[in-house]
Amino acid sequence: MFFGEEGFSNKEEADQILQVAIKNTSDSMEVCFSPFNLFIGPIFFKLGLRSCDRQFQRETRVIENFFRKKLEFYKARLEQERASNIRSDRPKNLIELLLQDSHKATETGERLSDDEIMAQIFTFFVAGTDTTSNLLIMAHYFLAQYPEVQNKLREEINKYNGEITYEVLSKMEYLNAVIKETLRIYGPADGLFPRVTTQDIMLGDVPIKKGNVVGVAIRVLHGNPKFFSNPEEFRPERWIEKSDIGTKDPFMFIPFSSGGRRCIGEQLAHTEAKILLIELVRRFRIDIQKPYTLRMTFGLVYQSQDPMTAIYTHI
Repeated sequence: MFFGEEGFSNKEEADQILQVAIKNTSDSMEVCFSPFNLFIGPIFFKLGLRSCDRQFQRETRVIENFFRKKLEFYKARLEQERASNIRSDRPKNLIELLLQDSHKATETGERLSDDEIMAQIFTFFVAGTDTTSNLLIMAHYFLAQYPEVQNKLREEINKYNGEITYEVLSKMEYLNAVIKETLRIYGPADGLFPRVTTQDIMLGDVPIKKGNVVGVAIRVLHGNPKFFSNPEEFRPERWIEKSDIGTKDPFMFIPFSSGGRRCIGEQLAHTEAKILLIELVRRFRIDIQKPYTLRMTFGLVYQSQDPMTAIYTHI
């Protein structure tokens, strides 16, 4: 979707690099919070004194080489089109649009570097995968825990037995509510939206200095009883009733962040999750293999710590 092609790479290569990229991103988060980083700094990991650090460096090089190869492919394709002087009606993907803008901005000195554009390729590749899959996992968990919600959702889905279109998705009020309530309680992106302050500022009574990193505790916000009544309760109906302040104020519910840097993939994630849930719920009764105790943890995203086995019973 982000790269405008049927396949970003051949399936075997794409599967392998995705697993390495997800592992590498998760490892980098551990590095950031490591006591070695706190007391010594990133130079410690570059020394490669530990086998895990050397492995991390090798995997980083594999990822960089893969995405640099992709970047060179897009640059060559654009250059070929420019050199041919033939206007192409082919839609440009997001990476090509960044390259075009960067090419135009060269004279002003504001162009993005290749490393910065590669970072965007990496973000699109990884962020569009693990986040949506974890949203679907947690939706499975809630549908299994609340069979009355699952039945109500199935009733709504069965009203639309034809082709799934964007117009049909927009009419499924309860499906949208189930997705939102899942994101409110166990959204995958908790803590992934830090910001660096560009000037000294007062945040309420708290002074924030220029250059400080500020983050929002999204789970705390979404679980605040001032904004959501009985916040521990999974109740999709709150998004239809809209009696809670948090269901009306756009800054009280921010699973995709908010403002000018809001997640660019929000609508794509909603659409993907809705389509898959429709196809599953209309065909199967969803349950979770028991006994199972949900324990959440931070990996690449906020996710269940233990594997969850879904049971599909054909209807």
